[in-house]
Amino acid sequence: MVAEKFNDRGVRVDKFLNTVPLKSKLQIGDFKVEFVSVTHSIPEPNGLLIETPLGKVYHTGDWKFDDAPIVGDVTDFSRMREIADAGVDAVICDSTNAPDAGVSGSEATILEPLKQAVAAAKGRVAITTFASNVARMKTVMQAFAESGRQYVLCGRSVERIYRISREMNYFGDVPEPITFEEARDMPRDKVGYICTGSQGESRSALFRIAQGAHPFLNLTGGDTVIFSSKTIPGNEKEVGKLYNALCARGVSVVTSKEIPIHVSGHPCAEELSDLYRFMQPKSAIPVHGEERHMRAHARLASECGVPATLVPHNGDVISLAPGRPEIIGQTPHGRLYVDGSVIDDEDYGACSERRKLTYAGYCNIFLAIDRAGKLAAEPIVATAGIPNLGGLSGGDLNGFILRTVINAYRDLREEDFESDEAVKDDIRTAVRRSVNAVWRKKPVTNVFIARTGSPVKMRHVAGAAPVPKTVRMEKDDLSEGRGKSRVKRRGAAPAKKKEGKPPAGGKGEEAPKRGGGGRRRGGKRPSRQS
Repeated sequence: MVAEKFNDRGVRVDKFLNTVPLKSKLQIGDFKVEFVSVTHSIPEPNGLLIETPLGKVYHTGDWKFDDAPIVGDVTDFSRMREIADAGVDAVICDSTNAPDAGVSGSEATILEPLKQAVAAAKGRVAITTFASNVARMKTVMQAFAESGRQYVLCGRSVERIYRISREMNYFGDVPEPITFEEARDMPRDKVGYICTGSQGESRSALFRIAQGAHPFLNLTGGDTVIFSSKTIPGNEKEVGKLYNALCARGVSVVTSKEIPIHVSGHPCAEELSDLYRFMQPKSAIPVHGEERHMRAHARLASECGVPATLVPHNGDVISLAPGRPEIIGQTPHGRLYVDGSVIDDEDYGACSERRKLTYAGYCNIFLAIDRAGKLAAEPIVATAGIPNLGGLSGGDLNGFILRTVINAYRDLREEDFESDEAVKDDIRTAVRRSVNAVWRKKPVTNVFIARTGSPVKMRHVAGAAPVPKTVRMEKDDLSEGRGKSRVKRRGAAPAKKKEGKPPAGGKGEEAPKRGGGGRRRGGKRPSRQS
């Protein structure tokens, strides 16, 4: 399987790929690693017994207890009992179904319900499942054969899995598939399809069928799609869209909620309890699951008498032995994106910036500043992805931002002009705050400065630009101590005018007290935030 995946991408891994026979024992540096046969929804799953100078760890990998697997060996209980008798310091264990009571169930129980579901269908039938689940694929083939249907493989993953599994004799005497051309001339109730796409993947065969874009298969009213799978947490939206797209074409959708046509490949609570009771480790480290799964797992291990448990998070470095397990550090972790021809970081790279842009758009501000610290020209505002905000007079977004920039620039202090970054920071904060006041979103904001000469300690003096009266800005929510907004809340009492001095904003108009994002003059400079 691994070699085939690399070959598909033109990468030769022959000299790097070491094939390890089942039940092997390896010496890797100071570690002795033994492969222990278990059962799961893929063939040849293994747990690992890892012996070190300081203790022994049993890592379960993905597993379940199944006394009647369709493909592969049963769990090697005799070896696991020997491991338990010799003592285990820590068990690192699958948590996927820890909150679920009972047992996961045997793959052997799926055939009869699948046959019933296929027999009840009148037109074409397409069944989707996890492509790596060789046992389920074999069960689906048997269900079609025993229901009087021939089947077609639909999707590169199922074709690859079928080819390799057939070479390794996992399918036994199950009938061979037919081609799309052969199926085209057959009655609709005599043919079935095994499709990729159980998780709503946009490039899968079933997704294209649902969109009417598959080159060889068109499902319509009277046809049936059976999901012999579970929706992986996080994929609910994609799978829901797939259900709806199929239903819109008149296709009947059958899932494991209506008929018991799926069993999990991961242990439920009763299986976890059995594991801990006969292995009796000194500590349990739940992995492979979300927070609620791992915490349920830790509680269960404690109830089974395990002295110590620790719920880890991605990147945690854990000391397992000697002594109780504890987190002693962090290591870099996270997803990497293949972004064109570049590998990019999920949280800090360009992909992260593009996510922000899709959420709140961007605003670019261009300033030209002369030697005296004055604006040499009117600032230029360029925006994208920000709507014409209803709270603005006439919806003039760029004009609103321009006035915000001029007012914020007017409130800068002398020392700000020694650093372009200080000017940029104040302008950026003012724009984000002002737009957020009327939109409740803060755009990605960049400020660019061009200086016409060497800066000097002279403060720019400019008249404040008027702010539309329809805008109602809330109190500054970015940091404490920056004063109140220069625009009153709706219904607030009017500010008192000072005696003997006319308003700066002109006749009949009260001047804004401060530009958006400005600071009180004098006093300690607050920390910058955006």
